[in-house]
Parts: sequence; C-alpha cells; structure tokens
Amino acid sequence: MKKKEMLLKVICLLIFFLPLTTHSQIKSSLISEDDQQITLPPLGTLLENAKKNAEVGYFRYKMQEEECTLKTEKRKWLKNIKLNSGYQWGKSANTSSFSDESTPLFYSYNGAAQSWYYFGASMSMPLTEIFDRKNSIKKQKLVIKATQQEIERWMNDRKLRIVDAYTDAEQFLLLLKLQTESLSYAEAQFKTVKNEYINGKTTTQYLNDQQKIRVNAYAEFFKTKQNLKKAILQLEILSYTKILK
Repeated sequence: MKKKEMLLKVICLLIFFLPLTTHSQIKSSLISEDDQQITLPPLGTLLENAKKNAEVGYFRYKMQEEECTLKTEKRKWLKNIKLNSGYQWGKSANTSSFSDESTPLFYSYNGAAQSWYYFGASMSMPLTEIFDRKNSIKKQKLVIKATQQEIERWMNDRKLRIVDAYTDAEQFLLLLKLQTESLSYAEAQFKTVKNEYINGKTTTQYLNDQQKIRVNAYAEFFKTKQNLKKAILQLEILSYTKILK
C-alpha cells in the first residue's frame, strides 16, 4: 500500500513538474518589459493626427472642386457677351479728267493711305439664365455645405471609433497590470504547494486545484494581452499614429 502511494506521488510530481517548466518559459515570453512600458498618447493628439487620413484628403480636394465650380457658376453669364474688333489699312485714289473749249484735256490724281479701327460688343442672354442664375448659384453653395457636412460626419464617426478603441486600450492596460500580479501570485502559490506536496504536507487534490488556478491565470493574461494589442493596432490605423514600438 505504501509503495502504491509513493508511486502515485512520483507520477503526480512528474505531471506537475513538467508543466511548471513549460509555463515558466511561457511566462517569460508573455510578461516582458515592453508590456509594462506601453503608454498611450494623449487622446487629443490621436484625434488631431486622424485628420491626416487619406479620406480627409479626398474630401478636401472635393471641397476645392466644388468651390471652383461655384466660381464658374458665378461667371457663367459672361459667355453671353461677345466682343469684336478689327483693323484695316489701305490706300484710296481718285482719278479725274477735265476739258472745255478753251482748255485742253488734263488729268488729276489724288491718293492717300488710310487705316480703320473698330471695336464692338454684343450681348444675348436667354431668359432662363437671367431668372435662374441666383437659383443655380444657391444650388452650388448647398453642394459645398453638403460636402462640409459629409466631412464633419465622417470625422465625428472616426472620433467615436478612436474614443472607443482608446478607452478599451486603457481598460486592458490596467487589467493587464492586475493580471500580471495575479499571475505572479498564482505561480508563487503553485511552487509553494508543490514543495508542500513533495514533503507530504498537502494532498494531490489541492495541488491539482492550484494548477488549475495557475493555468486560468495564464489564460486570462494572454487573452487580455491580445485584446490590448488589438485595441492599440486599431488606434494606430484610425489615428495614423505609431504607438507600439
């Protein structure tokens, strides 16, 4: 009977000793100094950097396009005015002859160089353009205002998404620090119980319970770390700001 109990203790010792080594290696890779040094930039900085997004650039170009269209609309009436001018240069001559009973026939010639300038303007505007011009300009101004509203709506949506990711990251950062402490405590507690089990001061069931607590601590820590990384990566994409080194 004693041999069976000793064999059972050895088997349990091997079962729990091997996971201890493995989990110790995992702990060293999960808990690093980088996790403790992660700091979030100020929220205002992230919101300001979000304006560098390509989508914002697109809306700005669209605004410029609409403003140019408005200028064109205001000057559209000029197409109905036509200007014309010209210049001519030449010589004019007059030849004449005269004679009577007492005067022999004679010829006379008069010539001179001349130039002509002329300038004129004409205007022909359809009635629709006269009475609808104000409405056309107003319509284009409304297009510009709609584009501005579209920019503001997009920015507000982006700000809300940044705020959500930011608060999530803050929560996971705090939770990660707490779970790091819990994980260290669970690790230390398991080692203590394991030594007690080796010395015959505790039972296999109690050692198994401590192992479960230890494994759960690792699982919760890893889950929080992944959620933190996801939230920070979302912040980097939304705000065009590098956070993780």
